Amino acid sequence: MAAALQRIEQLSSRVVRVLGCNPGPMTLQGTNTYLVGTGSRRILIDTDTTYCIKKLRRNPQREEIIGNGEQQFIYIENGDVVKTEGATLRVLYTPGHTDDHMALLLEEENAIFSGDCILGEGTTIFEDLYDYMNSLNNLLKIKANIIYPGHGPVIHNAEAKILEYISHRNNREEQIISLFRDNFEKSFTVTELRTMIYKDVPENLHKMAEHNLLLHLRKLEKDGKIFYTTTPVKKWKAVL
Repeated sequence: MAAALQRIEQLSSRVVRVLGCNPGPMTLQGTNTYLVGTGSRRILIDTDTTYCIKKLRRNPQREEIIGNGEQQFIYIENGDVVKTEGATLRVLYTPGHTDDHMALLLEEENAIFSGDCILGEGTTIFEDLYDYMNSLNNLLKIKANIIYPGHGPVIHNAEAKILEYISHRNNREEQIISLFRDNFEKSFTVTELRTMIYKDVPENLHKMAEHNLLLHLRKLEKDGKIFYTTTPVKKWKAVL
C-alpha cells in the first residue's frame, strides 16, 4: 500500500516538500515539488505544479518560503553549482528517462533529488536503457544517504534503492540473453520474444511489454551482444 503523503511537509531543516495536485498512474499521489534552503529565498525544484506556489502565497504562515513572490528561472548544465542560504546543489546529468534529464545533489545532506530517474514507489519509464543504466551506476558511486524523488515518498536507503533498480533491469536483461543463448542460430521479432518472456502478461499490456523489450534490445545492441536484420521483417539475433 502506498504511503500517504502530506500536502506540505518539512522533510529536513532545509527541505520542504509540496505535493502537486496532479495524482495519476504516472505521477502517483502527485509531483513532488521541493523548496530548498534555510533563508527567506529558497530554491524551487520542479515547477510543473505552479498552482502549489499560488496556494502557498495565500497562506501567510508559508509566505516566507516564497519571499516576495518573485520567480527566477535558473538554466542548469551538468556540473553547475547553485547556492542559496543553507543549501548547495550540484547538477548531475542523468540521461535515460529523457536525454536531457538532470538530478541534483544537495551537498549539505549528501542527498539526491532524483527527478524521474528514481521514484519513491514503483519503477520509472525511460527512453534509452543504455543511458539510464549508466546514470544509475553513476548515482550509485555518489553513496548518497537519501533520495528525494520526483514522485512518491523519501527514500532513506539510497544505495539499496539504486541497487534494486539496477538488479531489476539486469534480471530482465539476463532473461533475454539466456533466450538468445539457448536459441543461438535463431532470430526473433519483438512479438515473438514477448510471447516467450512475458508469458503471463494480460493482452492489454502486450504493447507496453513489447516497448520494454525493445528498450532492452537496443541496449544489448549497443553492448554489442545482439544485432537485427530487416528482411523481410525486423528480427533480432545473437552476435556470433
